[in-house]
Amino acid sequence: MKGPRKGEFGYLAYSRKRRAVITAVMLAAVLIVYFTGLAVYGTNRSAFSILAAVGALPTGNSIVNLVMLLRASGCTQETESRIREAAEGLPGCYDLYLTSYDKNYSLSHAAAAGRRICGLTGDAGTDCGSCAAHIRTVLEKNGHSGYQVEITRDPDKYDAMLLSLKEEAEGDGDPEAVLRSMLAASL
Repeated sequence: MKGPRKGEFGYLAYSRKRRAVITAVMLAAVLIVYFTGLAVYGTNRSAFSILAAVGALPTGNSIVNLVMLLRASGCTQETESRIREAAEGLPGCYDLYLTSYDKNYSLSHAAAAGRRICGLTGDAGTDCGSCAAHIRTVLEKNGHSGYQVEITRDPDKYDAMLLSLKEEAEGDGDPEAVLRSMLAASL
């Protein structure tokens, strides 16, 4: 059974569960290999220990990915149904967790039209101005310059932003490409 893809509602929740299972299996495999070698040879100086050490590297990476996914806050069901109605007809994506060197930014939803991008965050710790600047930087690195980016925490203000986006949907930008760039930069 396939779950939601990146940018679809429920992606972060599904990814958390999936990554937790993968991490648990990888960790169990490393421990089984190590303790099997210890039981068979009575020492940790064997090929089993080397295999366990090599297997611990991707396991550690998987643990880091799991921690990042656990920190990300996704879109709630209530917010999703509200956005679905307001954003009808606009290209958009849900459950974005953008990472940078300094901070991470959680977006419940982002929509684009013309040369504007609007986003809603449900995370009180997300600095909206810094998030907008980060998105502009990501877009410019991907060849999309001159975009106006607005991020808000207020769902009512976001509804108004989406309405405004619908009115200028015939702009000269490429909203689908812009959203693909944002998806590529998120977990």
